[in-house]
Amino acid sequence: MTLSKSQYIRGLQCVKSLWLKKYRSELLSKPDSSSEATLDTGHKVGELACKLFSDGVVIPEEVTSLDKKVLLTQ
Repeated sequence: MTLSKSQYIRGLQCVKSLWLKKYRSELLSKPDSSSEATLDTGHKVGELACKLFSDGVVIPEEVTSLDKKVLLTQ
């Protein structure tokens, strides 16, 4: 199972919440407008970071090994 950073944090806060997100997401309530705004801001920050560090390396979600991630960014 591949985890994003936000899913990892979710799992640290509540393992059941992570399980629901990964395997039964249809049971979770939809984010409210405040949560949507926070998510949108996070996406915009990510886009700006990519522009600011245009020579950076985007690591695909499929890469799960920390060692491989380090190698890709050296």
